[in-house]
Amino acid sequence: MEKCGKTKRLYRVIFVLIVGIGLLIHMKDQNLAGFVNSISYFTILSNIMCFCVLLYSAVKRNAHASKRFNLVYGGALLSITLTFFVYSFVLANSDFTMRAMENVTFDNGDILVHYLVPAIMWVDFLWIMPHRIFLKEYITKWLIIPVIYFIITMIKAYGYNYFSISEEFKRYPYDFLNIEVNGVPYLISYVGLFTLLCIGIGIGICVLDFVRGMIYTKKVCANIKQT
Repeated sequence: MEKCGKTKRLYRVIFVLIVGIGLLIHMKDQNLAGFVNSISYFTILSNIMCFCVLLYSAVKRNAHASKRFNLVYGGALLSITLTFFVYSFVLANSDFTMRAMENVTFDNGDILVHYLVPAIMWVDFLWIMPHRIFLKEYITKWLIIPVIYFIITMIKAYGYNYFSISEEFKRYPYDFLNIEVNGVPYLISYVGLFTLLCIGIGIGICVLDFVRGMIYTKKVCANIKQT
């Protein structure tokens, strides 16, 4: 049992290193504008969340014993899953990239933060995290993360325009958030879609957490009967 725990901790250390490399690829060699633009992406912020929860859980034993940690962990899992879905179905077939390129090509950095890190978080959730750690009320609490991101993004864009900040600083990290170009109805439709998606992801996480707990309980009961 102790050996199994050490193995899982080792994997978490590896996970932390991979997530850290993905962030480093996007953050290194940036000027001030590039750095600010980078951290304005929901992708980068969700990757930072994943890095923090994985690092904390790798360093601190029984981190899951804290309801606060479980709430934050679930929020990171939801956020990185949302990143995966938005990139896969909205951005991947467009000319989107988080790094400046004259011609948009296959970007290993984008693949890392949009696909590999979500996969890592789901492996960690399904294999390493304990069972039955999420409460149903977390589903609505997790919505706070994208809501705060949206509000800050809109305020930032308005502030950039109001104070005539250099065009080097991107007003909107994603084109679908550009209310000046797309209009209010378009933006509202996207916000509504993402809200439903977040709720759906949250429900899925909680259901899987419950099912994992049921399976674990059945295994324990079966082992008790055999002994």
